[in-house]
Amino acid sequence: MPETAELAEFVASTTYDEIPSEAVSHAKEAIRDYVGVALYGSHHEVGDKISAYTSTYGGDGPATVFQRESRSAPAAALANGAFGHAIDYDDTFESIVIHPTSPIFAASLAATEEVDGSTEDLLVGYVVGCEAAYRVGQSTYPEHYQNGWHSTGTAGSFGATAAAASVFDLPQSEIHHALGIVGSASSSLKKNFGTMTKPLHAGHAAQMGVRSALLARDGFTADTEILEGDIGYSQVMTVDGAYDPEEITDGLGEEWAVRDIGYKPYPSGVITHAAMDAMRTLVKDHDLTPDDVEEVVVTSKTPPRRC
Repeated sequence: MPETAELAEFVASTTYDEIPSEAVSHAKEAIRDYVGVALYGSHHEVGDKISAYTSTYGGDGPATVFQRESRSAPAAALANGAFGHAIDYDDTFESIVIHPTSPIFAASLAATEEVDGSTEDLLVGYVVGCEAAYRVGQSTYPEHYQNGWHSTGTAGSFGATAAAASVFDLPQSEIHHALGIVGSASSSLKKNFGTMTKPLHAGHAAQMGVRSALLARDGFTADTEILEGDIGYSQVMTVDGAYDPEEITDGLGEEWAVRDIGYKPYPSGVITHAAMDAMRTLVKDHDLTPDDVEEVVVTSKTPPRRC
């Protein structure tokens, strides 16, 4: 079975009872962490500006915008996704540079409130969304990331779409189209790191996920094999034939990506944390003060990589 079809089938068929209790526990922990970070981010400068935008242009609706008024599901997903990544303190997969919960839970929550769904609907959407983002991300990693794409926004868009499609209980045929729609909406450039647009990537992914699922639910069409093929997502978004479809299909429904989620000790990209820990150790061991330091030099055995 082609990988787009296999992923769509997984999203359509996964129920709460099929998710191991350990995975559910991991999901709840990640959600609690995200909510704390997002509540703080909602009143960060990024949060204030995104909130002003959704207040003006987001439209009325049933979906919660943290610390603000309710808005349409796509607008709430945009805001809450950006809130979560506003200070770069949100969680990350341990084995790949993707921040999953900000885009995926934001989409799952907005979709759940759109249809007045249950807590179980919310959790299933989040868990299958993490699976989709993780697998699409792994299938193109590291070339996709190293070529300048921010995987939280690109692979995260697929995760957000899977989450919303699951909550909306779309049939497999419509999920094919939802994934195809988001394939054309999946974008985020590392060039924008260090600006407000970096956290916007997470919000954009969440918003595009909800939008893609809503359009597919209403009969909007797209290519139903968006991941595979000569000009499919996989080939366009990587270089030198680096795409590995087995990363999407192998162990799907048996291994749960939510278990790979880890949490940050510092609000910055994870590859900066080793240097921070080293600095703390030096300060503690040598009783250093700022007046003792003339210069700090950080080296690496591998070429530096932005995260």
